[in-house]
Amino acid sequence: MVEIEEIEKVSQIFASPKRLMLLHFLTNEPMGYGSIRRKFREIEIPFNSSEIYKSLKVLVDSGCVIKKETKYVITARGMKAVELSRQVLNEEPKEPRMRMEF
Repeated sequence: MVEIEEIEKVSQIFASPKRLMLLHFLTNEPMGYGSIRRKFREIEIPFNSSEIYKSLKVLVDSGCVIKKETKYVITARGMKAVELSRQVLNEEPKEPRMRMEF
């Protein structure tokens, strides 16, 4: 059975659009803090230092990212989160077909 703490950790990944974007960035290459900050500046999304560090901590604590020396590296769990978010974004928002049985 999944523990409530694990559900909370995973839900925090998806709770922040910036955090999820950061995870998407890390799929391309490991990045250090400076590279992460520059990437967000390039796309003109404000993301201050404390927000970046908090997001990195959440991603590390959830097992989606590990820190190797000065770089942050996405894990298999992080790749799965990215994959799931892409599936949700690509899913057509339509009412599911329901079958009622009595």
